[in-house]
Amino acid sequence: MAKRLIKQQDCQTMGQMLHEVADKWTLLVMGHLGNGPSRFNQIKKTVQGISQKSLSQCLRRLERNGLVKRTIIDENVLGVEYELTSLGNSLNTPFSALFDWMNEHGEKMERAQEDFDAKKRR
Repeated sequence: MAKRLIKQQDCQTMGQMLHEVADKWTLLVMGHLGNGPSRFNQIKKTVQGISQKSLSQCLRRLERNGLVKRTIIDENVLGVEYELTSLGNSLNTPFSALFDWMNEHGEKMERAQEDFDAKKRR
C-alpha cells in the first residue's frame, strides 16, 4: 500500500470531515442505506440501539452534508424515505472495506482489549 502523508494544513479539514462521516451511528445508518432507500422506522429497527433522537440527528447531518436524500412520500399515511445520494454512494467502497476489516479482525481486537484490561487489573 502506498504511504500517504497528511499535510498539517489538511488535518483540520480532514478531521471535520471524519467527524461528519465516521462516527458509530453514521457508519451503521449509511451501511443500512447502502442496501437501498428506507423509511425512518426501518432504519431504527435495523440499527439496533440507536435512539430516535440520535437517528434524527444523524439523518439530518447526512442530509446537510449531501450524503442522504430525504423524500416525503404522500401515500395513505404520510411518510419519509431516506436514500444515499451519489456522494453518499461514493462511500460504499471504503465503508465496505472497513466493515470487512471489522468482521475479519473484530475478535482479535476483543482479545487484545481483554489482555490489556487483565494487565491493568494486576
